[in-house]
Order: sequence, then C-alpha cells, then structure tokens
Amino acid sequence: MTSTTGGPWFYPDIVSARPGASVAIHASAAHGPCTLAVSRVGAEHVEVARIDGIDIEDHVIPDRADENGCGWPEAMRFDVGEDWTSGYYDLELTDSAGA
Repeated sequence: MTSTTGGPWFYPDIVSARPGASVAIHASAAHGPCTLAVSRVGAEHVEVARIDGIDIEDHVIPDRADENGCGWPEAMRFDVGEDWTSGYYDLELTDSAGA
C-alpha cells in the first residue's frame, strides 16, 4: 500500500456522459474540504460547474492499483448539465492546501 500524500487524487466512475447523466467521483485527499471544477476544453477553458466544500477522506493507494483499481468509496456525485455542449471536459480537484 502507498500513501496518497501529495494529492488530492481522484477518478470518475465513467469517462463519457450525456446531458443529465450522473458522474460519481472517487477520491482521496489529506487536506479537505475540496473543490471540484468542471470546465469545457476548446479554444478556451470555460468553467461550467464548481462544487465547493466536498469532504473527502484520505485513502491509501492499494498495491497493484494499476491492475485492480483503488476501490475508494464514492466521495461525491454531480449531474452533467442539460445545456452543456458536447465536447471534452476537464475535471480539477483542489484541496484546502491549494494542491
């Protein structure tokens, strides 16, 4: 097992979603609460959602996580906006330490 120091670290449960779909975020952070920013990437980054005050626990990275996943619990969930334009979206999770 490996410490997650230096995070926060996270992964979504899905990598593609339609408007109205729900996306779960599995995360680990030593310094909460955290903020998730969702931005559409194009000629400019346009932030479409910001979720503040997310309480996330610190979890270890299990051995062989690259093969078996981390198995972290769901930290939060957000819905894809019905008005979000199709395209690539960037998720950025920051903690209270600014990481």
